Formats: sequence, structure tokens, C-alpha cells
Amino acid sequence: MKNRETFSLLFILGFLLLVFSASFVYCQDAGDSASFQKPLKVTCDERNIYVDGKIFYVKGVCYSLNYGPKQSFQNIPPDVWEKDFKMMKEAGINTIRTYEPLPPPILDLAHRYGLKVIENICYPSEKTDYSSKADLEKLKRIALTYVERDKKHPAILMWSIWNDMPFRWSKEGSILNKYDMATIRSFLKELYDAIKDADKDHPVTGSNILGKSGEEIGFDFLDVLSYNAFLGISDWFSGKFDLKLAKSQIDKIESITSLKHKKPGLIMETGYSTYCKTNDQGRVIDAQIKVADSKVAGVIIFQWSDGWEKAGNARIQDDHIEEHWGIVDAYRNKKSGYSAVSRIFGMIPTNSRGYRGSIVRF
Repeated sequence: MKNRETFSLLFILGFLLLVFSASFVYCQDAGDSASFQKPLKVTCDERNIYVDGKIFYVKGVCYSLNYGPKQSFQNIPPDVWEKDFKMMKEAGINTIRTYEPLPPPILDLAHRYGLKVIENICYPSEKTDYSSKADLEKLKRIALTYVERDKKHPAILMWSIWNDMPFRWSKEGSILNKYDMATIRSFLKELYDAIKDADKDHPVTGSNILGKSGEEIGFDFLDVLSYNAFLGISDWFSGKFDLKLAKSQIDKIESITSLKHKKPGLIMETGYSTYCKTNDQGRVIDAQIKVADSKVAGVIIFQWSDGWEKAGNARIQDDHIEEHWGIVDAYRNKKSGYSAVSRIFGMIPTNSRGYRGSIVRF
């Protein structure tokens, strides 16, 4: 009886050990399960971003869930995401910047390919009432839903809580036409504080339009100071590029971010639309990345793929500048911008302060 009991006990223990081992192996093999990884510890000084204590220079692309006439996670074949991230890794890209929260499977896949994510988790806009407590609470609820969902995910680099502030390009015009700076700041600061209370391990950023009134909104409290700045482009629709202008823009960004506010600056959008025929996309992007030098903590190219949903009929690619910004086309055929990104990002180590090569010429 005693031997039978001993055998039974050993059998049960052996079975449980086998099940545990199999489960552990399965979880590790299933997309390098993010649940078994610890979240990143991201910190900043006046110039740099650090991941787990090591300098991290952002070499990024703006990324949206689109594929020709198809938009949304549910409507696009899963192998598209796999191909995207594989191509990004081959090009030396280490970060994607989103305009909406990513579905968890996409976050997991990004992590598997070693990509970090700047995740946009809410969207105050020109239609937001910045004097409304109800609007503020709604945005806080949305943002905190995704912070709680994703803050332990090892792909998350930082949170983004607005884009194109103060929305000068909208039909309604700049929000400074309707609200004073103190009202806007108070609204956005409370949104920021709610996110920092929920997660102290990741910086919070928001991207502003360079060179316009309100270009420093939020810079007194944000952790990383970001600009949408299409370096050297004096006229979007003609596509004229001016290297002298690009240098003056990056000098201004450095003076506002690192020198004045003592925080790292980040180019959240720059690039060149192939709708413009004045210059080659790759040649312009090459100069934009190089001119950023070590004056910012990273450069994010707008954008990964052409988006057909921007200008008109989402079923076709319209003859409009907004639908031709991709460094690959809607079906992931490489443009000259991809070659430039691959070449220059490949020269910049992640644990560096940016491009330190030859003199920039154009």
C-alpha cells in the first residue's frame, strides 16, 4: 500500500512537472510571449532617451493599419504585419509611432521583431472643448484604458497624447482662436497627470507643429518634446527642399527642447511625399536624417506606407499629396525613401546620439 501511494504521488508530481514544462515552452514559443517579459524602464535626461539604462536613439517610422483599399486590423491579412516588421528590421528601424492604440497581437509581433512602440492612446483635437470637464474625463478614460492594458508590454517605449497641436491645419483653425493658453494647458496637464499617476515607467509626449503660434504647448510638463517638422520643405505642394532651412529648423528645435526646457527633443514626423516631383524622396529623407545629427533624440519618418484613406475615395489612391508619403507603396513595394532609410539608419547605432558622418550636402 505504501509503495502504491508513493508511486501514485511520484506519478502525479511527474505529470504536473511535465504539464508545467510544456506550458512554459509553449508560452515562450508562441510569439516570444510578451507576458513573460518585463516592461521597459524608460528614462530621459536633457538630450537623450534611455531604455533600461542604455541610450536609445529613435530610428522610427509612422505606422498605420492600412493595406491599399483595406483599413483596420480585422480586414488585413496577418502576413502583412509580419512582412512590414521584417522589412523594418532589415532597414534598421527600431521604433514605430502610431496614431491609434495597436491591437495586442500587433504589439506582440512588434516586440518579436525588436521594435519599440510610441503608442498614441487618445486624441484631443480641434473639436475638443478645452473648457469642458466632461471632455477631459472622457479623454482620461480612453487613455487610461490603454495605459492599463499596455503598460507592462515590453514593446511600449512611450505614450503620445496628441498630434499636430494646436491643429492649425484643421478646417476650424488653431484652437488658440477659441481658447486662451492657460485653459488649454490646464486641460492637457490634467490629462498628462492622470497618465503619469497610472504609469511612472514610460515617458509621455505629444507632437506640436513647428514654427507656428503655440509650438511649445505642453513643453513645460511633457517628458519628451516632439515636433512634426518636415525639415527643409518650404512649400509642401511644390516639394522644394532647402538644406539651409532644414539646418535652421533643427537648430531651433534643439534650442527649444534641450537648451531651453532641458528635455530631449524628438522629430515625430518628417519625410517627403512622392506626389511631389521636384526632388527624389530618398535624397530628401537622406538629408533630413543626417541634418538632425545629435541635436535630437531621434527621427521618425512619415510614413511607412501610402494611405489611401486620407484624401477622398479610400478604394483608390487619389491624386493628392496626402496619399503618397509612404517609403513603401500601399502594397509594400519599396520606394527610394526606403533605400535611404535603410542606408542611413543602418549607419546609426541604437545606443548612439544620432548621425555622426560626413558633412550634409544636397
